[in-house]
Amino acid sequence: MLSLLHQRGPLIFGDMAAELAMDRSSLSANLAPLFRRRLVSTIAHKGDRRKRQLHKRHNQCTRQGRSL
Repeated sequence: MLSLLHQRGPLIFGDMAAELAMDRSSLSANLAPLFRRRLVSTIAHKGDRRKRQLHKRHNQCTRQGRSL
């Protein structure tokens, strides 16, 4: 999930679920640890405020993280 956000940039929650072939509830459960560790956060989508957009909180990835 972090790799996808690093490669593609901010993604709408539903688009990420589709990209990973997951339902929204499974994606939410898998993202929970990343939210707790403050690696991922959500912002309201600029075009449609009902949608949540996921993004990485830190712009830098370690070499180890980029290799995943």
